Amino acid sequence: PLYEEALQYKPGDVYANGRINEIDQLLALQEKQKQYNDLIAQADNNYKSKNYDQAISFYNQAIQIVPKDQYPKNQIALINAERLLQAKTEQIETDFNFAIQSANTQTQQKDYLQALNSYKRALELKPDSKLATDKITETELAIVAVETDKKYLQAIQLADQAMAGNDIQKAKMQYLEALKIKSGETYPKNKLD
Repeated sequence: PLYEEALQYKPGDVYANGRINEIDQLLALQEKQKQYNDLIAQADNNYKSKNYDQAISFYNQAIQIVPKDQYPKNQIALINAERLLQAKTEQIETDFNFAIQSANTQTQQKDYLQALNSYKRALELKPDSKLATDKITETELAIVAVETDKKYLQAIQLADQAMAGNDIQKAKMQYLEALKIKSGETYPKNKLD
């Protein structure tokens, strides 16, 4: 106001006009900075609330006002990185659940080796998964039980064949082998008595 008053007494004064222009520029810059700060505050609030699209919109508006400032550009890059990480996490969860479901189905079908591979795939996706670890242990025990049953039945079959062929010594040896495999079974004990 003082410089404008001075112009009334001395119109066209270069110094007064210069100061008025300088003040106008400072006021415009101050308004521009206020707009920028408001946009950044809105963008940051939306970012914290995980409203990423809205946040990016405000950051881009702030870039239009102050193109040289790196902060909004860095924030947009951070949002894009978080989105990528979120998408990867969701994909891992989907793949993990699929592997577990496949393994469960394979276990029900008694395809234990495939089930074991599927549970191991799930564990690769989520190395800290107690579910996958427990299922691997259960499946390995089921595989051992199946293998034990096969060996036992094979020994019984060989013993019964030897008995049918009157090869008592071989039959006795096979029944003893069957008892080593499954000591609680009564069939080989009865045959040895």
